[in-house]
Amino acid sequence: MIQIYDKNTIKPTTNGKMVLLPNSCKLQATLNGSWILNMNHPTDSEGRWKYIEEESILSVPTFVGKGQLFRVNKLTKKDYSIDVVAYPIFFDAAKEVFLEDVRPTIKNGQEALDIMTSGTNFEGKSNISTSSTAYFERRNLLDAISGSDEPTFLQRWGGEILYDNYKIIINERVGGNYGAEIRYGKNIDGITYTVDMSDVVTRIVPVAYNGRTINGNIFVDSENINKYATVYTKEIVFEDVKLKQDIQGEPDENDIVCESQSDLEKALKKKCKEQFLEGIDLPAVSIEINMIKISDTNEYSDVKAIEMIGLGDTVKCRHKKLDITTEARAIEIEWDCIKNTVSSVKLGDTAQTYFEKVSSAVDAINSIVNSQSKTVMAEKIKGVLNAINTQLRYQKNVAQKQDVRAILFEDTDKESSTYGAMCLGTQGFQIANTRTQDGRDWDWKTAFTAEGGYADTLILGILSDRTGKNFWNLNTGEFQLASSVSVDGKGTLKTLAEDSLTQEQIFNLLTNKGAVKGIYKIGNELYINMSYIKAGTMALGGSQNDKGVLEIYDENDKLKAVMNKEGIQHYDAGETVPYHYRTEHCELHLKYRDFAGGGKEVCTATVEFMFAETTLSTEFLNYWMKYGSSAMKITASIKKIDSPGAPSSSGIYALGTFGVGDIELYFDDIRTPCIKVNVECSYINYGFNNLSPRYIAPNQLYLDVDIVY
Repeated sequence: MIQIYDKNTIKPTTNGKMVLLPNSCKLQATLNGSWILNMNHPTDSEGRWKYIEEESILSVPTFVGKGQLFRVNKLTKKDYSIDVVAYPIFFDAAKEVFLEDVRPTIKNGQEALDIMTSGTNFEGKSNISTSSTAYFERRNLLDAISGSDEPTFLQRWGGEILYDNYKIIINERVGGNYGAEIRYGKNIDGITYTVDMSDVVTRIVPVAYNGRTINGNIFVDSENINKYATVYTKEIVFEDVKLKQDIQGEPDENDIVCESQSDLEKALKKKCKEQFLEGIDLPAVSIEINMIKISDTNEYSDVKAIEMIGLGDTVKCRHKKLDITTEARAIEIEWDCIKNTVSSVKLGDTAQTYFEKVSSAVDAINSIVNSQSKTVMAEKIKGVLNAINTQLRYQKNVAQKQDVRAILFEDTDKESSTYGAMCLGTQGFQIANTRTQDGRDWDWKTAFTAEGGYADTLILGILSDRTGKNFWNLNTGEFQLASSVSVDGKGTLKTLAEDSLTQEQIFNLLTNKGAVKGIYKIGNELYINMSYIKAGTMALGGSQNDKGVLEIYDENDKLKAVMNKEGIQHYDAGETVPYHYRTEHCELHLKYRDFAGGGKEVCTATVEFMFAETTLSTEFLNYWMKYGSSAMKITASIKKIDSPGAPSSSGIYALGTFGVGDIELYFDDIRTPCIKVNVECSYINYGFNNLSPRYIAPNQLYLDVDIVY
């Protein structure tokens, strides 16, 4: 829930002045960088937008938690909406807290923050155990923590920042490793990735103290060495690995002293393996994921794990083509405060580009997306194209005249990137990338001669006969037949010959001159009779109503009902507020003391009840806050009445007047849902001592209330 508070509110503990219903509300947060909240709110008829003022406080859910406070810094009023820019409430410390002379001396992170925030509305939290010292003179608190002038908290103690309302968290490292893993390596709209091989080392030439190396094969290779197109070799000096005979005097505390050349080589190899375990053989990865763009594709499962990721969290990133796994952190996040989930995220610690220089495969089928199903289509074709382009990339583009009629090219090493065979000769060619089941020959799945050919998959642009009269453009969907009919890429039927059928003739052919029901014609317009439609499932709605919407109008062309992603909604005389869809039920209990009157006056009660939120459904509360009580119909009936007394020797009680009057729904000053009801109910007491009858209120009265919305 997104709420707004008065600008003078400090550490609110109650609900805000108004619940806002923005069009969009997103927090852009960068690790140890800027935090900016951008919101767009409609200028709604209920006037919610009027509560948005300069310096007012927004309460929104973020990856830090619910009810995160942001101070409005900038407003831009438009014709139909208002744009808002806000910053974390902790940024108020830049204006409110002035450190005239504060000197945390030999303190750890928590102690330093306690000193810096002492006597203010703000607080700090840190797990940094390192002790340090800094003198802050005539500095505001925010500048002293992370400003550009020396010294700052970050410069002296280090750490990473999270803002949590009036509290700043500066830990050695924010976020955590919660097992999130994603897979990437395809050209998918919504995922942008950079793989930087600049610092990758897959082959180490280890050198010990005094220039000693491994005898014979001087290299130590990574297990990932064959996963890249290039071997990345680097000499690394390990000065702490020493042969005993090279040491003069006492060795250093951390030296690895080797008795022999064999021991030295083992130590060097161990050092190299430690480097590989630390990831020296892995590229630096930077990945940007737009969850909205990718949410409706089959690849969404590859990144779904980061829906609820937080700033600084660690994610395992597996490159599908290279078959390597690296770790990256969430260094930038865009959080959708309405959906309370990640809308986009940037992973990694680098922003350099280098992938095109080292990738062993060619990017192919960019943006082949079916606009109706929103899924990446032609997956099989995409794989074939990738394979074709990859295989051709490995070969030399050289051709020379030969004195033979046929040539067989083959690579029988199954681990090779060029594994396969091609037979090329004067009669045609054959291509295979697998062997037969018995392994005795190649399984030639693709073959072409001068007479024709066959293949498992053909990827074409235009398929045409020799004259061009019959063709099919597979890129646009347009096709044409020599029988005088063509269809363009949009499905429009066109006639090619002057003697082609007229519309009237086509209608008569389809309907046997009107005898076959289902299609009928009035003038020049063709209609479909819904009574004759036979179909399976009709899809409506979808994430953006992209599957369609059904609208129903009355005789005056006023909208009456709509079926869309929200369900079934009824409208009254074209009003834009739906009603009569669901019913919320509650029971009210009135007691004797709630009634006024009695004696010669009938008894009435005007009672206000506050609902506990748990007694009302979330769906109803959201509807109420969005459309207001005017969009509802409220009815109440008396369920039970308890007599004020039992018959006795002094008289009897008879039920006289009763009924329910006006009922009102509203929110009180602290946004608590309430109901106000007027009831009339009187018993008449007839005395046996000839006293005049008098009105008496019931002992208890129970009401059933139904709210239709």
